[in-house]
Amino acid sequence: MSATAAIKKMEERIANTYIILVVTQGFVYTGNVESLDEGHIVVNQAFNIRQWGTDKGLGQLAVEGKQSGTVLDDCGIVIVPYQQIVSILPCAHQLKN
Repeated sequence: MSATAAIKKMEERIANTYIILVVTQGFVYTGNVESLDEGHIVVNQAFNIRQWGTDKGLGQLAVEGKQSGTVLDDCGIVIVPYQQIVSILPCAHQLKN
């Protein structure tokens, strides 16, 4: 599968979905995928996950939602180049304050 085809498939699966986005330099964001285009992912209603507050890692946030110890910092919109994406976790619940 070509890189273009892989991006198109990813776009179909996560467009308008709440995600946890792990990027280089250790930053972890959550929000709604607005678009994937021109080499970037655009996430709106975004928060930086400063403290996970989980016993089972990021997967617990993706499946169960915000925990009592989770700390989120409002970011508004986050634009990240594809090259800086480490992983994407689709969320069952929107994480918000």
